[in-house]
Amino acid sequence: MPISNAEQAYELAETGTMDDGQTEAQQSLLPPGPSSSRPYDDLLDPTERSRVPALTVGTIFIVLTVIMLFLNRAVFDPEALDYPYPFLMSSLASLFALAILACIGRVTRLLEGLPALQLGWSHFVQLSAPIGIFHALGIALASIAFAHIAPATVQMLTAFVPLLVLVLTSNLGLRNISRPTIILVIATCGFVGLANLQRGGPFNIWAMFALVGFVLSSAGKLVAVEQCLSVVYNPVIAMYVALPSTLVATLFFVPLLEGRAAFAAFWSHIGLFVLIPYVTLAALHIVSLFFMVAWTSALSTALCALAVEMIVMLFGGLSGAQSSGIRILGYFGASFGLAAYLASRGKVEELRDVVLRKRDSR
Repeated sequence: MPISNAEQAYELAETGTMDDGQTEAQQSLLPPGPSSSRPYDDLLDPTERSRVPALTVGTIFIVLTVIMLFLNRAVFDPEALDYPYPFLMSSLASLFALAILACIGRVTRLLEGLPALQLGWSHFVQLSAPIGIFHALGIALASIAFAHIAPATVQMLTAFVPLLVLVLTSNLGLRNISRPTIILVIATCGFVGLANLQRGGPFNIWAMFALVGFVLSSAGKLVAVEQCLSVVYNPVIAMYVALPSTLVATLFFVPLLEGRAAFAAFWSHIGLFVLIPYVTLAALHIVSLFFMVAWTSALSTALCALAVEMIVMLFGGLSGAQSSGIRILGYFGASFGLAAYLASRGKVEELRDVVLRKRDSR
């Protein structure tokens, strides 16, 4: 059956290709109708979710990411609270988020679709375990890398997380990536890497290996979340599926790497006045991550992390940190690349709205 101009335009914007007829794979790229089962269908009516732009979700995710970045520095920095036990703090945040989800599931309908999934134990582990493993590995490797490598080097390599996400999602068949998107992602990552290119600073070969592992873990976690959402559909249920493995994985490292010292120093360095805001904001950040991937993609989420890097650089410039010409040029180019990517995504959303309104009127 021939497809309409709006549907053709939407398909072209998403994949960079267009045919006279629709294959089953092409049909899966179009926005779902009211009877379909795709991410966030149980949370928003199909006509309503089209009014939630990716820019809004991305802004919330970026704000919470920036807050968590500075909060983590305050908690773990030796010159601040000096509590260098990220596994215990991450475990408490995952436990809090899981408890809140369980309570929400008892008083609302947000977890209604969980029994209908009929996930076997092996399937549950297959969806959940990669997220927890990548999350825990990321914490462990970051602790090693960040302590022995200059921050600019860290930012330079982490800038290529979106590129890894693009490669993984494309190879796994989660997304059909258009050629303009590939060019924009490569250019944006390259400019961020250029902005952080510098000589000198501390260097340790093992810490560099740890940093590479951290970059791979960060990309793997985002792809694992998107893989989970491609099966579980509802982001709230996806969190309920993923959080147990995250909790188990981080708790596994607590006795191995942190031991009793983490508990002994907890009340003197953290206490309830720090713990409650920390786990609350961390839980909100987890929610924003899953909704960001569900509403947009793992690639868009990774690119938003680059925006966080630029925001942190802006704070550094305002606080008096030196900014070289090549650094300014790099971030200017990265900002242009991000703006171009968001503009292209906005056009896709407009086309999606046209398709949704047409389908709802049928």
